[in-house]
Amino acid sequence: MVGQFEIFGDSIVGFRFRLTGGDDGVLVISGRFDAKAEAVAAIASVRENAASGHIVDQSAKPLPSENPPPSLLIRR
Repeated sequence: MVGQFEIFGDSIVGFRFRLTGGDDGVLVISGRFDAKAEAVAAIASVRENAASGHIVDQSAKPLPSENPPPSLLIRR
């Protein structure tokens, strides 16, 4: 199965999207968007930029806190 983007939430709590992998595992969960159109635009941006994006290893740098940034949560 091919991965897919799923938009979830509503206009009261906001919208987010998740990218699922071929094994139905969640790869990425986005931050919150006020409108569904903003989530759709962010998905389009991810689709456009991910294929040509460079991998930058920042694992040696200390994290500013134990919590991931609210704008993008990456799960494995």
